Parts: sequence; C-alpha cells; structure tokens
Amino acid sequence: MNQLEKALQNFWLWADLSPEEYKRGILPKNPNMNPGAEWETEYEHFQELEDVFIEEISNERNFDNPEFLKLLVLAIAIDNEGERLGAFASSLLSEACIEKVWCEALWSKFTVAQQVLVFHVKDSKSSHKRQFLHRFIEESGDDFVVSRAQYALEHFV
Repeated sequence: MNQLEKALQNFWLWADLSPEEYKRGILPKNPNMNPGAEWETEYEHFQELEDVFIEEISNERNFDNPEFLKLLVLAIAIDNEGERLGAFASSLLSEACIEKVWCEALWSKFTVAQQVLVFHVKDSKSSHKRQFLHRFIEESGDDFVVSRAQYALEHFV
C-alpha cells in the first residue's frame, strides 16, 4: 500500500464512507460531521493528504500503474472545493502524466474529478490542451464540465 492509498484510507475511515459510495454521491455516515455539500472541507488531516499527494506525483513511474491513477482521481475529487490538488497536478506533472490523469477521469466517468481537472487544463504542460478540452465536452455528459471546458477554450487556450 503506497502513502496516497493510506492517506485516502484514513479519509474514508473518517467519513465512514467507501470510495464507491462517494462516487455515487452518498453522504458520509460519520455522525460527528455536517453532511452538507462541502463536507470534505471538514477533514482535519487534509494537509497530510495534500503533502502525500505532492510527494507521490513527483515519481513519474507511479503513472504506469492504473490503480495509482484511480487514487489520484479520487484525491482530486475529494478536493473539489479548494481544487488545489487538481491545480498541483496540472501545473507540476509532465505532459504524459497529466494526460494519463485526464484519461482516467474521462474513462472512469467520475464527474466530480472532471469538474476540477477541466478547469486546470490551461495550466498544464500538455501540447494537446484543445484536444482534451474537446474530449471533456464530448465525453463527459456533465453540464458543468462542458461549461468549464467551453470557457477554457474561449478564454485560455
């Protein structure tokens, strides 16, 4: 188990929720928290998760592991309010690595992660920004993702 997997496991334990439940939009079962729309922001160990995220993305060999890509997309989705993890991924990763993350988010149909990632396409090192923004528009099926992608195409790329 890598450090990111451990950090995410701690998050799921805190929320009393599984990743599958999260993807389906089920609210946490932890009775000590406010299960409102931004409940993830209450996680008191988020800085630790962020630190592990940054450390793990610095090793490009991790990006050949499909399970690692799934963990990255989950972490980015959890940070859907601050969007710092999506910004870090887009600005720090090589072209090949960020494109693997975008493909995982599209393939997995995880719209919360797509909503974060599409906004930060403009900050990436990818030479295929326009193509990926069009893919988000065509493949996402989420109105917010489509809106963000269209805005990025019109204003940044």
